[in-house]
Amino acid sequence: MTSILLRYRRAHLVLAGVVVLSVLAMTLSGRVIDLHLNPNHGPVSLPLADACGIVCAILAATALRPRFWEWERTAGGPRTAIPAATAALAGIACAPLVIALSTLTLELHPSAEQYDITSVGELLAVSTLNTTFIAALVFTLSPLAGPTIAGATGLLLWLGTAALNSLEPATRHYTPTSGLRFPLPDTWPHYPLVATLLLTLIAVTVHAHTRGSTAFAQRRSQ
Repeated sequence: MTSILLRYRRAHLVLAGVVVLSVLAMTLSGRVIDLHLNPNHGPVSLPLADACGIVCAILAATALRPRFWEWERTAGGPRTAIPAATAALAGIACAPLVIALSTLTLELHPSAEQYDITSVGELLAVSTLNTTFIAALVFTLSPLAGPTIAGATGLLLWLGTAALNSLEPATRHYTPTSGLRFPLPDTWPHYPLVATLLLTLIAVTVHAHTRGSTAFAQRRSQ
């Protein structure tokens, strides 16, 4: 039963999206969008590879919507909750997977080299936390409002947080996502990781409870 429900959530489209967007992310690896909204401070950068990871999560949220939702929500029980929760967890994992693959061809940004950053480890950690948080947000909102609204909200948060960090650099120590600014802090705060894990748990719980969708989201998709 579980395997049948998972099969009809169009996982093949997600796999294709991971492949295509990973190749694109590797092509764009090291390229950034610079936001310089405060002349008193340096620019904040948004890696284009991160955008590929977020788009992959949005694609996953769209492809993994339940196709047997009317039956799943009335059947109840773990047989229908498990596929929904599994789909959410797998969809969220697509974003950091794309980011990890993009580092295979990563060329460090010149501003990173100025600060003796020769390893991609720290940059990978920042991008992974950012994209996983946004992916978890998309999957939390997708059953409630539909993947289109959820995806738009995630992208706006990603861009808006970077703009806020550019205007006021101190805010990057308090936001769950942050734009990339050098030099990187000596000690990363723990709450971005905690926020990401907590939101991932919420997303999985929401999907298990709603079976991946609600009546409102179903009406919007018709």
